[in-house]
Amino acid sequence: MGFYRGPKIIKDGLVLAVDTASDRSYPGSGTTLFDLSGNNLNGTLNGSPGFSSSMNHGVFDFDGSDDYVSCGSTDAVDLIQNKTNFTLGIWFNMDALASLRGLIGTLNYSCTKNLGLVASSDTLHFYNDTTTCNSTTLSSYVETGKWIYAVGTYDGTNTRLYGFKDRTLTTANTTAKSGATLTFSSDFQIWGDQYGPYYTDCKGGIAHVYNRTLSQTEIEQNYNAQKSRF
Repeated sequence: MGFYRGPKIIKDGLVLAVDTASDRSYPGSGTTLFDLSGNNLNGTLNGSPGFSSSMNHGVFDFDGSDDYVSCGSTDAVDLIQNKTNFTLGIWFNMDALASLRGLIGTLNYSCTKNLGLVASSDTLHFYNDTTTCNSTTLSSYVETGKWIYAVGTYDGTNTRLYGFKDRTLTTANTTAKSGATLTFSSDFQIWGDQYGPYYTDCKGGIAHVYNRTLSQTEIEQNYNAQKSRF
């Protein structure tokens, strides 16, 4: 699908893929983060995050003050609004911990409007709200200075959270959720969240979205394909 030529991740159902190891996704300068899935859901860099091309072919450094990537409100609708099957995945490395730091998704912290992965202090959340707040969590999980691959899945009934840290997979308890997600009032954002504001102080290099629920085996395949980068 598309022109993604990165590590051997799952391609079936891939609707958004950004990867700073590929100069097709980020050539090293400019404010556009190009979508490699072929769907042209490109992101815009806000706040001038730092970029290092000397470590693992490049990672962004978001400063926690005003840096984030916005893919726009149209992309939020295209990617996850009212969808009953999807997967969100992101690699991040926190430089500092704080409350409600957005990682990927649509987040404005109103309990009917959140869908996405969040690092809140040392807890990893996957918010998947309808009429009430609904969060699947890994408590005492997030640390500074460590690369984490976080994945959230929804299959139309259940919300699940997976975290890879120190080469070990941890899964959250399944949280039931009924119905499709309500209309969003924020953009689809990556490595940050300007609503609040709750900007994220972290490094980042890979993020992706699927229009289906990946199995644990597929999630592990993605992790194994990417882990050498970090």
